[in-house]
Amino acid sequence: MFSSALLMQMPALADETTTLTLGETTSIHVSPEAKPPEAESETLEPVETPGESAQTQVQATPAPEAEVTPQTSTDTATEADTTQTEPQTDTQADAPVEQPATSGFRKVAAESTVAQANAAEDRSVHVNTVTADNSGTLSSQTAADGSTEYIFTTDNTRSSAGKIGMTFEYTGQNGNTFSMVIKPNAANGGDLGLAANLDATGSPQKTALGDGSYKYTWTITGGAANTNVTVKQTVKPINIFAEELRNSADAYQPYLNSSLNNDTLVSGDNYQISFLINDVPAPTSSNIKIILEKRLNVTGAKVETKADAYVTDGKTNVTVDTNYVYEVTTINDSLLAGTVPAVRGLAKVQVPVPENFILDENETNKYLMHTSDPFLNGNLKVSQPGGAGTPIIMTTTSPIVFTNNSAKLSFTGRYTSTQTSGQSEAPSGWVDLGDGKKHYFGAVNIDTGETLDPSAISPEARGFAQKVLPKEDPTVHENYGVIIHYSNSEQTSNVDVTLVSDYNSLKNDSVKSEGG
Repeated sequence: MFSSALLMQMPALADETTTLTLGETTSIHVSPEAKPPEAESETLEPVETPGESAQTQVQATPAPEAEVTPQTSTDTATEADTTQTEPQTDTQADAPVEQPATSGFRKVAAESTVAQANAAEDRSVHVNTVTADNSGTLSSQTAADGSTEYIFTTDNTRSSAGKIGMTFEYTGQNGNTFSMVIKPNAANGGDLGLAANLDATGSPQKTALGDGSYKYTWTITGGAANTNVTVKQTVKPINIFAEELRNSADAYQPYLNSSLNNDTLVSGDNYQISFLINDVPAPTSSNIKIILEKRLNVTGAKVETKADAYVTDGKTNVTVDTNYVYEVTTINDSLLAGTVPAVRGLAKVQVPVPENFILDENETNKYLMHTSDPFLNGNLKVSQPGGAGTPIIMTTTSPIVFTNNSAKLSFTGRYTSTQTSGQSEAPSGWVDLGDGKKHYFGAVNIDTGETLDPSAISPEARGFAQKVLPKEDPTVHENYGVIIHYSNSEQTSNVDVTLVSDYNSLKNDSVKSEGG
């Protein structure tokens, strides 16, 4: 009976949900939702912000509040504003202190009391703006629970690209605390660094929580007693979805600074950002989520030879029984003009070959382990299951980097006879950016054989285009070169030195030596 009495004496809560509009300060009632995980590590030191604090306090008036101007690097006070320049303190002078709960009913009752006090004094918090720059687009939608989801679509996850920033504001009185809780969610263990490295104005107190989340707390000080003030803070733009572009080769560790690394970011990775007022959750309508949508629009692939062969009628002249190095280059349609994509993913490419063309698998493997093609060695398997004249299959074994608008996949092979057209269709295949979704390109779906939309194929896509001539033909010859591949003592970079003799389109019966 005692517990029942307590339950029935709990004050009824308002069930109000207010639609938030960017740039508008709105007072909202606070409902008693589940609190975030308790901190398991000690409170960190306040983050120092260089220069003057950008925190601004505005005294509340009975009339409706004016529209908020989008935040710049330093807030400028309006005619009625007073600028707060002293750093925030960790003291919560007037903040209610939750007593240790001896029962679930008492805990709920305590939270309800704080929530009612927050509502009565018009304490509120909401996000004003979320912005993106430097490669990527940002869109928003309202989730089922009333929170706002921001979808960041990008094909560039370099550490220097895709910066996200935001502004938010809160209203309360001296001693009131306002906290932002950032929870990273990475499906494949990717590094989401914003949670632990927030760079914000107002010198918030940083606390590490036990589930990988971080809480940043601001306390209102310096205002007049029993008077509401509105404070605006800025989260400075940083890259919040950045992949470390490393290799993944188990063998040949000295080459290209190789290291096993599978923490690829994938579409759906996100940050959940929620707010607390005096350590009680604010309504879900004030919460936001920033979601990554990884994109790589491959529109085709082309086959080229690295041989310095003579070209006639748009075809390279090659001969029989001689290995040539070929390169399959994927063609990507960049999301934004002028950006250079740098995303990691898996790929499988089917390369049609001319009649009597055969892959040299051993020489291909040697080349792949010694080539300076970026982020490739150790990650590519090349085979020709059907033998000469059948398609070559190129499959990545670990995520590779698509950079400079493409990925370059190499193989070595030769013609066994001149009885061949030297022509083939352009490659087809798929790209998977780590989320299990295959994005197909080319003429056919290589898994089902289904014909793909030809209008989606890049005009640059092409297959083999060679003229295969006998060795005695005067327009071909074996022109050899030497490539010296080496790395520095720390094995963090590599250099190729290539020595290739001058090329003539016709053979010379005699070779003239220079310098005697």
